[in-house]
Amino acid sequence: MKSALTRRSALGLGVAFIGSAAFAAETASRKLVMIICRGAMDGLSVAPPRTQAYYDLRGPIAIALDKTLPFDSDFGLHPKLVSLADMARSGEVRLAPAAAIPLRIRSHFEAQDDLETGGSSAYALSTGWLNRAVGALDRAHPVRALAVATQQPLILRGPAKTESWSPGGKFNPAGSRLAALLQDLYAHDALLGPAFADGLAVEAEAAQLNANGAPLKPTEVKD
Repeated sequence: MKSALTRRSALGLGVAFIGSAAFAAETASRKLVMIICRGAMDGLSVAPPRTQAYYDLRGPIAIALDKTLPFDSDFGLHPKLVSLADMARSGEVRLAPAAAIPLRIRSHFEAQDDLETGGSSAYALSTGWLNRAVGALDRAHPVRALAVATQQPLILRGPAKTESWSPGGKFNPAGSRLAALLQDLYAHDALLGPAFADGLAVEAEAAQLNANGAPLKPTEVKD
């Protein structure tokens, strides 16, 4: 007997799992990173299927099998995705191929909005499904949500408390909740951790100089 798994039921299962008591007890050490590619991404180039039909249909733009990076018996990875392939080998990456919303919408923007709200139709909801998930999780265990963007994306809009920050954004490093969130996010990253700490130090130094009435001159800024 076949069971149809829709996007809505899959999200429901995901939220139910994430909100379980076992997971909630460990959320302090776990992070969910959601990356939204707003332009376009060709899934068949990211993960070319290892089937003859793919090569027959794609013709000259197909990625040769011997050039793909190993992933599993069904798919390879684009040769440029070396870091992703390394993560896949350590069990940190999974593929969800041919996933789509049940609606057939000709508008890219309406489809994008529906993807972020999780609604049954375009404009059916005004809150994002990730914000609702954060609210459900927060009832069992404190959850902190941060959008690295110039404005809050639809997927995180709603009643649950979230923060928004973008590179180049100004904030006071001393006692800043955003700074604490980002420090926690980058704490164990060998590249971004020290870089962010250096950035905070420069922000603090610049703020101190400005407070003392001695703004940095262009000649004083070191690259």
